[in-house]
Amino acid sequence: KKDADEIAALKKQLADMTAAKAAADKALADLKANPDSPKDAVATAETAAAEAQKTVETATAAVEPLKKPAEEKKAAADAAKKAADEAAAKANELKTKSEEAVKKAAELKTKHEELKAKHAELIAKPAAG
Repeated sequence: KKDADEIAALKKQLADMTAAKAAADKALADLKANPDSPKDAVATAETAAAEAQKTVETATAAVEPLKKPAEEKKAAADAAKKAADEAAAKANELKTKSEEAVKKAAELKTKHEELKAKHAELIAKPAAG
């Protein structure tokens, strides 16, 4: 029973990490799609996506040994859980970083559009006068 619970917990973590990877990939795609995205934001998102990919691979590998005998399984599960926890923490941190990068890019885009609008107003004013 306990083994089944551990496997279920690891599978859930794997699902969470897969979701985090999808989020990182989406953030990266959004940033790349926006030509105004700051280079460092794109770089951060790329790192996040790569880290998330590694995390998913680690977690996937961690679930494998759980099909082995109990003693080995316990050691493998402990190691896997530790690795998964660390990876999940890193993935979360990177997810936050890429979300901040996306937000900053959006803010910059808005500022840029406001400036363009103001500029257009200034150009239009003398013509109206």
